[in-house]
Amino acid sequence: MLRQFSFSLALSLAVSLTVAQSTVAQSTVAQSTVAQTTDQLVQQGIDAYEAGNYTQAEAIWRSILRQQPDNIEALTRLGITLATQGEMTEAIANFRSVIELDPNNAAAYGLMGIALEAQGEPEQAIASYRRAIELDPSFAEAYYNLGIALVGQGNFEEAIVNYRRAIQLDPNSADAYYYLGTAMHDQGQLDEAIVNYRSAIQLDPTFVDPHIGLANALFAQENVQAAIASYQAAIEIDPDNANSYVLLGNALLSQDNYEGAIANYRLSLRLPDRDRSTPPLTAHSAAHFFLGGALLIQGDTEEAIANFRSAIQLDADYAPAYTGLGTALGAMGDTEAAIANLRRALELDPDDDFARSQLDDLLRQKAIDSGDAG
Repeated sequence: MLRQFSFSLALSLAVSLTVAQSTVAQSTVAQSTVAQTTDQLVQQGIDAYEAGNYTQAEAIWRSILRQQPDNIEALTRLGITLATQGEMTEAIANFRSVIELDPNNAAAYGLMGIALEAQGEPEQAIASYRRAIELDPSFAEAYYNLGIALVGQGNFEEAIVNYRRAIQLDPNSADAYYYLGTAMHDQGQLDEAIVNYRSAIQLDPTFVDPHIGLANALFAQENVQAAIASYQAAIEIDPDNANSYVLLGNALLSQDNYEGAIANYRLSLRLPDRDRSTPPLTAHSAAHFFLGGALLIQGDTEEAIANFRSAIQLDADYAPAYTGLGTALGAMGDTEAAIANLRRALELDPDDDFARSQLDDLLRQKAIDSGDAG
C-alpha cells in the first residue's frame, strides 16, 4: 500500500514547538511599539496562512524579515509557507537559517526533514529527523516522520519502533497510530493493523486515511461487508476523494455487484484526480481500468476497450490495462492488436500469468487458423 502523508499537517504539528523554542532564541526588541507591530504582523501572517492565503502570508513573513533578518519565528513560518506551496528548496534554506541562528532548534530539524523528504532526499531527511530527536527526545512528530522515511527505505522494523515511541510520547496522536497501522499492514500483520487503524479513528473520527486503511485491511481479510462500511465512512468524511470510490467499487465488484461497482467507478471519474504523482496508482487510471473490467464482464466490450485505452493514456506503463485491452480486443476478433497489447503487458510485467495465458491461446488459435488457410 502506497504511503503518503500530508505535508501541511506534519508542518502544523511542529509549529507550536518551533515557536516556543524560537521565542527564547530571539533578541529583545528595544522598543515596545516595534514589538507590538511585529506581534500584529505575525498574527496577520498566521491568520492568512490558516485561511489558505499563502501568498499573503509569505509577503507578511518577508516584510518582517526585511526589518528583522534574524527573526526565527518569521524564518520558520516563511519556510512552512513556502513548503506548503511546494517551494521546497527555499523552504529548506529557511530552516537552515533557523538552525544557524539556533543550532539546538529541534523543530527546525524536524521541519527540514519533512521538506527534504518531499524533495526526494530521504537519506538527508532521515539524518535531519535523527538530529531533531537527539536534541529533543520527546519530539513525538519527529519519531513518526522518521518512521515514514524509514518505511520508504524498506526498514519496517525500525520504523515500527519509532511509531511505537511516538505513541508512547503522545498517546493521543491519531497520525502515529495510523502510520503504525500502515506499517503493520505492509508486513501482513492485518489484525494489528486493524487495531491501530481503529485507535486512530477513535482519536480522530474525521481523519479519512485510517478509515481507508481499515477498509483495505478488512477487505484483505475477506470481511467485505465491513470493508464496504469503512469505505462508505471515508466517503462521508471526504466525498470528493476519487480514490475512495474506486476502492468501494472494487469491494462491490468482488461481490458481483456490477452495477454498484460501475456506478462508483463513474463517480470517481467525475471528481478531480488529486494525486497524479504515482502512476499507475492514480484514481482515474485505476477507475478506467476497473470500469473496463466490469464492463467487459457485462459484455459491453466496446466501452471496456475505450476505458482500457483511457487508462493507458493516463499511464503508458500500466501493465494491467494492456492485459485488459488485449483481452477485450481478442474477444472482438482483433487478434493482431490483441497480441500486440498482451505482449506489451508482459514486457511491463513478465509475471502476469493471465496475460501470458491469453497470449498463448491467441497464438495457438492463430496458428490453427493459418494451418486451415494453408
